[in-house]
Amino acid sequence: MRTVIFDFDGTLSYKDSMKELFNEQMSGWRKVYRIYYYLLKVLAKLKITSVKFEKEQMLKLLFHSDLEEFANASREQAKRFRLNPLFAKIQEHIDNDDRVIVLSASSMYFLETIFEGMKVELVCTTLKVSNGRILAIDRHPFYYEKIKCLKQMGIEQVDEMYYDSKWDEVLIPICKVSHKVENGQIL
Repeated sequence: MRTVIFDFDGTLSYKDSMKELFNEQMSGWRKVYRIYYYLLKVLAKLKITSVKFEKEQMLKLLFHSDLEEFANASREQAKRFRLNPLFAKIQEHIDNDDRVIVLSASSMYFLETIFEGMKVELVCTTLKVSNGRILAIDRHPFYYEKIKCLKQMGIEQVDEMYYDSKWDEVLIPICKVSHKVENGQIL
């Protein structure tokens, strides 16, 4: 059995799922939150803070750390999210009896909805929760965390990978074949 890894945002979709969800929530008077959000995004790009911290702050601000509110919003977003043509590759690999893993910093609630009923392993963002309140992000498969997640699963070598960004390239050394994707097309 071959192990095949897919990133999600930008690889199987055209947009970033969490960014889109946060932007949807920042409507009406909440548009002022965009200043803070994009400041956090700039700080994360400059490596002054982390992408994980950026997301934790928005979970607190936009969802008041309410797990049910966040989970429901994620599931609803997934139902109307636009996937690109490369998504069909998932089923091709499943049909070939490959072990298909989606390794993404997207929310578990979002991805569970997208991949419902499919024979796909999801390695995605999970949360630390107590009494229905989000305390922090527990697992955040972004950049070097992707390697850590695979190693925790006992995966040292990957047969094939589909990815879109420099943040995914950390996996190239452990991949036999890697495919860079742009706008739903393999380059």
